[in-house]
Amino acid sequence: MRHQPATGSSSAAGPPPPRARPSPDALEDADLDIPILGRADVARVPWVVICAGSLALALSQILRPAGGEAWAYADLLIIGGSILVAVVAGVMVACQDTEVLRSLRGAVWIYLLSAGVLLVSLTVVALADSGLASLGLMAMPFTTAYLGLVLPRSYSRIALAVVMVTLVGIQLARPVDDVLAWGSAFVLVAAGGAIGLLVRHAHQKAREQSLLLSRSDQLTGALNRRGFLEQLGDELRGGRPIALMLVDLNDFKRVNDTEGHAAGDALLAWVGATIPAYLPDDAAFGRLGGDEFAIALPGATTDTVRHIGEQVIAALGDRIAAAAGAAIRPAGEDVDSYSLLQCADTALYAAKHDPDAPVQLRPARVVAAEQDTERPAERPASLTFAQLRAAGGPPQRFVTTLYEGRTIALGFLVVAAAGVPFVVSTIAAGGTSFFERVIQYLGVPWILVNVAIAAYYSRRRYENDRPPLFALYGSSVIVALGICAAALSTGTGVLAPITAGLFIKVFFDFSFGPRRLGLRSVAVVAAFWAAALALGPADALWAAPYQLVLLGAGYMFGTIGQQAFAEATAVRMRLANTDGLTGLLNRRGFEYAAERARQAIDESTESLAVMTFDLDDFKRVNDTLGHAAGDDVLRAVAAATREALPDAYAVGRLGGDEFVAAVPASSLERAVTLADRLDAHLTAVAAGSVGCAFYPADGGTVDELLIAADERAYAVKRARAHRRGR
Repeated sequence: MRHQPATGSSSAAGPPPPRARPSPDALEDADLDIPILGRADVARVPWVVICAGSLALALSQILRPAGGEAWAYADLLIIGGSILVAVVAGVMVACQDTEVLRSLRGAVWIYLLSAGVLLVSLTVVALADSGLASLGLMAMPFTTAYLGLVLPRSYSRIALAVVMVTLVGIQLARPVDDVLAWGSAFVLVAAGGAIGLLVRHAHQKAREQSLLLSRSDQLTGALNRRGFLEQLGDELRGGRPIALMLVDLNDFKRVNDTEGHAAGDALLAWVGATIPAYLPDDAAFGRLGGDEFAIALPGATTDTVRHIGEQVIAALGDRIAAAAGAAIRPAGEDVDSYSLLQCADTALYAAKHDPDAPVQLRPARVVAAEQDTERPAERPASLTFAQLRAAGGPPQRFVTTLYEGRTIALGFLVVAAAGVPFVVSTIAAGGTSFFERVIQYLGVPWILVNVAIAAYYSRRRYENDRPPLFALYGSSVIVALGICAAALSTGTGVLAPITAGLFIKVFFDFSFGPRRLGLRSVAVVAAFWAAALALGPADALWAAPYQLVLLGAGYMFGTIGQQAFAEATAVRMRLANTDGLTGLLNRRGFEYAAERARQAIDESTESLAVMTFDLDDFKRVNDTLGHAAGDDVLRAVAAATREALPDAYAVGRLGGDEFVAAVPASSLERAVTLADRLDAHLTAVAAGSVGCAFYPADGGTVDELLIAADERAYAVKRARAHRRGR
């Protein structure tokens, strides 16, 4: 909450009002770190794929032309083993909703078990059939792709190594002379694992972004209240001596009231950029709310704290007077963050009432029952101010898709790299058939096109989260055409191990692309697979049932990665865009929602009104009744605003006692009516001044509308002050 210089009767010296006890926000801490493991679809889909794939493999083996008596035992082994595995997998699918398996969804070993069942089954099939050229082994890349997607990085790498060693063992036990055949197996398994890891990497980057956004203040670039208190709690648990300094701007309310919120925001942004220049590298710096900033100084002595405080106050004095109060906890003393804040608040209150000593220090002491300082088990690691600075401050835009930036660029590089061994092996074989020449001619374009797309993605962000169509379709056409030609050049058609590349491409497209574009790209891949089936030898048709299941498996695994990312991102965006005190949108969230609403109404008959309002004389509540009472007032204002504007596009708290709303309004008169309704609801809680701006008459952007509404709100405030003065 904001401290304001006391005036009139409220300026009497005395202890400051009690500060609201900081408490962890369970919703935020639980929702920030959302793992892929534990999802119902992640646990169920692999068993569904194993069951369907095993039955399809058994069917394909039954349809396979007879190969003589030498194959009789192998055929029976593959058919019988596949049916047995299908039964086991079917039982696992049927039992997924039981209490036991629900409790195991977050356990790593259960996923390793499903992957192990698939790996052992495919190994037996390969040894009983034709080694790395076996039809059944085409599902092997999905093992590493799935494990790369769902498992922690260390487990994924170990799993990839185990699968590679298994392939080596199969090749040694049943050698395959065709370089393209056994090379395809190794390349596609590696490519599948790489794509799975990239999708998982995108999930991790989104988590890091959400941590930055939800623990930082967009306006000042400092930690927000939540982030600062988390780092402070971590430092207190460390046992080192620590000082907590609170810095408050004197007469900041006057800046807002006379010059407007835009001037106040500019001043706060300047303060946020100025103070860190005087802090040591391990200090924590945050904005607690309004014009109140906090600094944590681990290991600092009394002289160091006083020196830093005097430097900060002097630097800020170039534009606005400020006061600082600090509480110092010696090493070994057990003082919780609430008590430390209370003691620093006492020092700040004294500094604000003593112009000759704008920096005041107090020893820390326990002023209330100690709160539990143990870190909740589900809470993610804190974001330190040093990490925030190293990241360049809070990101300007939250990545809401997997197909943006370096992740998708690396994905296309994997696709490009996968084409190299196919081209090299074909050229080395010296083939002269039509399809072999097609591969040779397509090889360089395959690689260059995907490299070019990777470069394009790594440098560009897309409006409305829409990638260029050529990126997905161009890559899909050239890759599918190359794989189809390579398969036909072997004389075995879809039986060639390289055909599995089509199914991995489906996994890639559905993992990174939006569903609509993914379906179109998959249609391209499926068309080329059908062409390879039709143009290939007639005795390869028996493989169709199994390969159709693999085509579906690519879709299912890709959908898991995309859907898990989308759902986790939606929760993280809500967290990062929400004000922790009132539950309204914060500045970032409101600007995003209001801009989306402005874009939407351009295509409708509705229009948009933006209202800004703050509370008159709110500082008196904080200074006389305490910050806890001030927080209660802000929550009540938030509730009154929701009640007054139930159809609002967005309602937010910009900071301190400054609120804003974007509402649908068909006319200027309707906008004024809504503003009057809001004013009436606010009157029951606290006096406030409402200003309204109408789109597009008062501005064509959200920023312009905010400025116009802000000016009208302060015109109302000045008129009220004038009437009271008379």
